[in-house]
Amino acid sequence: KNSFTPKLRNSIERHSHIFKVNGVPDGLLYFKVLIQIVQPNTRTTVANINHKLESLDSMMVKVDYNVKQFNEHVQVLVDALAAAGETPHNLVQHLWKGYRACTDKSFLDYIKRRHQDWNHGMDITPKQLMMEAEEEYQSLVDDQVWLEPSAEEKQISALVAQLQELNSRMKD
Repeated sequence: KNSFTPKLRNSIERHSHIFKVNGVPDGLLYFKVLIQIVQPNTRTTVANINHKLESLDSMMVKVDYNVKQFNEHVQVLVDALAAAGETPHNLVQHLWKGYRACTDKSFLDYIKRRHQDWNHGMDITPKQLMMEAEEEYQSLVDDQVWLEPSAEEKQISALVAQLQELNSRMKD
């Protein structure tokens, strides 16, 4: 009882008519009230966490395609589920979805190859996938090619610049 927050203690006390018998608190009834108060929060929390795991593609965008931060966020969610006595469902599929949201072509090519391996029966655990994706990301960052425009994108940018220059000359 002393380890409860004041808010939880007040919530329990509002139900004293349930756990007091002839004015005396009953331990089992008190515990029942406690569980009834806490359980809905756990269910809601688990549902919210599962929703976040299902939306890992938007999380990848929020962390600006930083795979390390993305993985840390995923691990926090997985740990929160474990604290609620739950395990994530379809985590590997959710991770694929998140990694495919990256805009780095080299990373996407790597993820597509690993996804094909997985589709053809290779066992890949969520931890393994996260570790390998982070290693690939770090390698690309270390080589200073992370989010580097492709040859086609560079060519398009050059053409756009030429068009803008031609337009400005024509106005003069």
